[in-house]
Amino acid sequence: MVIDADADADVATAADERRHLVGSSPWWGETWGFDVADAAHDMAAFVELTVHPRRRTCWFVAAVRRAGHPYVLCRDQDLGPPADPLEVRGTALWSHLICEKWFEHWTVAMEAFAVALDPPSDAWHGERGDRVGLAFDLEWESAVLPSLHRDGAVSGYELQCTVHGTMQVGDDALNIAGTGRRTHRWGALDPDWLQATSPADASPDGPTWPWSIHLEDGLLRLSHAPERDLHAGA
Repeated sequence: MVIDADADADVATAADERRHLVGSSPWWGETWGFDVADAAHDMAAFVELTVHPRRRTCWFVAAVRRAGHPYVLCRDQDLGPPADPLEVRGTALWSHLICEKWFEHWTVAMEAFAVALDPPSDAWHGERGDRVGLAFDLEWESAVLPSLHRDGAVSGYELQCTVHGTMQVGDDALNIAGTGRRTHRWGALDPDWLQATSPADASPDGPTWPWSIHLEDGLLRLSHAPERDLHAGA
């Protein structure tokens, strides 16, 4: 396995793939993120699970953006703590993030009902749209041992991956063969970001959840985390 390390970072170990001991900060949390872009389908998608142990809750978000189709969003920010160790269940949602082999192979499985939003900006205004089924059975694979980076009280790493598997979006079955990225972060997450994405952030039209993504020249952009860019087919 290739080591992707630099002078300012430690090489991550297998223990870093596991859940971490909870810190003392009330904002302590742990996030697993999975991105994929597939140029053949002009498609980009992501899954993100954030665990808040001190609140005994977790947040799950998944979204798919395809050219010429509505933006499809699945979001639940009122889930109980995950089991097994990263399996969550909610109303019309099941997902399991499985580490098949440290740093080399993860599986993301989910079955849920989502909402189709047209335009995608409706993700900021009450999430009104048609209910559609959404299912992933996708594999993220990498041959690189990542560097462990620290940003203040938050540690984490990311891996460039190849992604393959199947995705069901409404009536459309997609065979995915694309590129992607996998991220894992833990520590005292930014309170401003957490408060901005909490149920307390509401408008007369309903919660202004900032979970919209869009494609620009094959680039995946997530509005809640604009630094997470991914080139389709790169």
